[in-house]
Amino acid sequence: MSLDIALEKNSSGYYDIDFNSKGDFVLTDGLDTAIRMSVLCEKRADESEVIKPEYRRGDWSNELNEVDGYEVGSKFWLLDSARTNEESINIGVDAINDGLQWMIDDLLIKSVEAVGNLTSRGVTFTVEVDQIDDRVNTFLFDAFESTGS
Repeated sequence: MSLDIALEKNSSGYYDIDFNSKGDFVLTDGLDTAIRMSVLCEKRADESEVIKPEYRRGDWSNELNEVDGYEVGSKFWLLDSARTNEESINIGVDAINDGLQWMIDDLLIKSVEAVGNLTSRGVTFTVEVDQIDDRVNTFLFDAFESTGS
């Protein structure tokens, strides 16, 4: 069992560090935080995806990264300006799989299955993660909910 600081979705829809009533970090005994960060942290886009360099984003923690060719996060953020269609669902699934691939490579999880579903608010991605200890965890990630597309 490994402990990590828990991230909770707040009333504004953003994930933040969770604290208990005594001001201590709320802990999780799984890979929840690593999975959320691997999908929701912003991997830098390349020129073919975003023309202007100043709009390509990227997570600040990559400045501290010492692993060649690895960036924290995924390109899930590219869906912020995309249309709600099957092509975008495929892009979202690919981004989720890419963001979590390091966990498979490092033998932290066995597999990932991501599926996108159109809803009245946009698209919800359901992600099932099969952990090494045979636990299967399900995560939901919403896209498009505030783009009005």
